[in-house]
Amino acid sequence: MNTITPNQRREQLAAVADVVAAAYGEPPKSMHPLASSMSLRNAAALIGQRLLHENENPQHAFARGLASGDFGALLAQGAAPATVATFDRAAEHRAFCSIVPVHSFRPEPIRALEGDTGPLEPLQELQRISATVLQPNAAGPDSVALCTYGRVVAVSRQLVINGDLSFALSSLKNVAATAARQEAAMLAKTMEASANLSDGQPMFDAKFMNVHAAALDASALGAAIALLRTQPTASGQPAGLSARYLVVAPGLEFAARSLVHESGMQIDVLALAGLPGGRWYLLTAPDVCPVIGLLQLNGSRSPVRVEQLGYMFEADALPIRITADLGCTWLRRAGVVRGGV
Repeated sequence: MNTITPNQRREQLAAVADVVAAAYGEPPKSMHPLASSMSLRNAAALIGQRLLHENENPQHAFARGLASGDFGALLAQGAAPATVATFDRAAEHRAFCSIVPVHSFRPEPIRALEGDTGPLEPLQELQRISATVLQPNAAGPDSVALCTYGRVVAVSRQLVINGDLSFALSSLKNVAATAARQEAAMLAKTMEASANLSDGQPMFDAKFMNVHAAALDASALGAAIALLRTQPTASGQPAGLSARYLVVAPGLEFAARSLVHESGMQIDVLALAGLPGGRWYLLTAPDVCPVIGLLQLNGSRSPVRVEQLGYMFEADALPIRITADLGCTWLRRAGVVRGGV
């Protein structure tokens, strides 16, 4: 009988993560040498061997490993990259939004700095430069909060025995795509809400030069482009912003793409389900002038999380929870023009 040395045991355990990835259908480019010859069931049993009590039947190793937190963590971690990537691909709307970090799930005031001062002063040698003290008192949303949405996908014992988790990964990807659609719907609702900013004034009004009540055509697009250039900053200067994104209701997508193509301008067209028929928005680049923000918990890289849960003994399944922390808000009036009648 061959005895497994401690070093061999460590190498086997090091291969488990690659075994899980391969079972999901997402094997790493550089597989561990032992992973190709190890089944998913054997991987669970390998983890369970460390959890067996003294004199416990070795045949219980698979059951121990299957219900362990270590194996559950590996399943969640193995599914996370592909699941998050699906959310990113489905969330096309994030291209024209800015990420706004928040510290908690409680309502927080978010006030956008205007990011503009008066013209630069001509300087003489040894002349002291006057300072502009930044204050967070520009018009912005009064209070916004993240909301968490989630769903659980349970991996049955039989799927682990079969060694094929592709169906489970497909289910998690579908949940991630659904989360992206929910965020898009929330974004459309926020964009259409007639809310006031913290100064008590409406988000859109002709006096702010961010409304053009006309159907989308070449003339309307040209007028909106001019409005972005001439919208006043806090110091009264023309903003000089260039058009970067044309966001339209689904029924306008083909016409909008044709219009932009014919114009030859570098404007990306995005259709947003949830916008009413005939509605369109022209926005500048979010890194130049943040206009609408998506909330994200401070320190997190994605709003989507894939997490393990305790084993469901009543269903004989290992649950994986996918959650999405979603929230959005307008940040400022400059940098956007709302069109449509």
